[in-house]
Amino acid sequence: MLALGICGAVVQGCDDNDDNLDVLDKLQAAFSQKYPEASPKWKTRSNYYIADFQNQNYAAEAWFTSDAVWLMTETDLPHASLPEAVKNAFKNSEYGQWSLDDVDMLVREGMEPVYVLEVEQ
Repeated sequence: MLALGICGAVVQGCDDNDDNLDVLDKLQAAFSQKYPEASPKWKTRSNYYIADFQNQNYAAEAWFTSDAVWLMTETDLPHASLPEAVKNAFKNSEYGQWSLDDVDMLVREGMEPVYVLEVEQ
């Protein structure tokens, strides 16, 4: 099944954001196991630890619990990198004539990737 999320705006709270934290060894080890070539900068949001890094030349964030359990990775993608099925679904949707502003790919364990398209009229 194809999941296509179309959003107009994303609201994020950053009250408890701490950029470039010194993280516990277990968090760094969990990250390095998943992305061995990357050098992250860490921050927190609520009770989550977020590693900002480059994933195949794209900006990405990997989300972890305080117990170093990976939850998901969000990667900013250019429109051209979208799978053809997603491009076609967007093009043929009621929003197909809108301007594509941002594309994110969400990857979670045991689930198909989800593509979030931010569009403007």
